[in-house]
Amino acid sequence: MYKPELTSIGIPLQPEQLYVKLYQFIDSVIDGFEPPIQDNDKSVEAEDKITVGMSRYLDSKSEQSDDVFKFVNQDSPCDIGVYLGRAYNKYSKNFCWIEAKRLPTPKLANRDEREYVFVDHSKLNHNGNRQFDNNGGIERFKMSKHAAGYPIAIMFGYVQDETFAFWERKINEWLDIYSTTLPFSSKEQLKRIDSQENRYISIHQRIDKNHQPAGEIKLYHFWINV
Repeated sequence: MYKPELTSIGIPLQPEQLYVKLYQFIDSVIDGFEPPIQDNDKSVEAEDKITVGMSRYLDSKSEQSDDVFKFVNQDSPCDIGVYLGRAYNKYSKNFCWIEAKRLPTPKLANRDEREYVFVDHSKLNHNGNRQFDNNGGIERFKMSKHAAGYPIAIMFGYVQDETFAFWERKINEWLDIYSTTLPFSSKEQLKRIDSQENRYISIHQRIDKNHQPAGEIKLYHFWINV
């Protein structure tokens, strides 16, 4: 993989170089992340709270390394937005979206266990009269609800039970079936990067709001034990 050097002031990184550099940065630091501690000295388990800690951790590591990325938590509608440059203001625009999901999905009445991939919209929530109004992680990118027009995005998997190998197998099973909303296929399955069992890549055919083909999106998946 090509490893771009830091560019001089006034010479911007090319898009391909920018994503490669971001991947390399996250790859080099993410395994050192530890979830925030609660008042009872136990690690937080809620997805949003883990993501708060993750965005702060990545942002701190970027600052310490004099890197060029700014990580913003809950950069609506994505879980973490990534910006080029340490300065951030209301005019800044992210260049990469990060979506975070717990593995397994919390076992609640209105949650689909396959939420990392898609949500079965034929199910009803706990009150019995309203369908799901949310989507799964990969599904959001595939439907162009997240990162529309962006060539690359990132997903974090917070593994709270079972092994990386278990979730690789399970998610690829889900990607090999048709959801009630979108067709997935074996061509979209996760593939290991450099044989690592917690780094994956997947490529998905997107559709737009009119359900017309909208190009491909490449997802990089980083999984960590929390």
